[in-house]
Amino acid sequence: MALTTPWAGRLADKIDRRYVVLGGLTMFALASYWFSFITLDRSMDWVIWMIVGRYITIGFYLHAHQCRLHDAVASRQGAHGRRTH
Repeated sequence: MALTTPWAGRLADKIDRRYVVLGGLTMFALASYWFSFITLDRSMDWVIWMIVGRYITIGFYLHAHQCRLHDAVASRQGAHGRRTH
């Protein structure tokens, strides 16, 4: 996650943040879907790679989502945090 967050930030600056959030959520859903295939026959390496995949996608989701929320709040507030209409 620490490695993918800067990449997600650069990507979110170049394209719309909504697309980065949507892509991150989609990849996270797919990585989480992998967990439904865990059986006792799977090796520990399989489980570790599934967890790594989830952490990589969380970096793309969280950073872009937080920036998007910050933009939404900042556009509604004027100077000194006063709300404008």
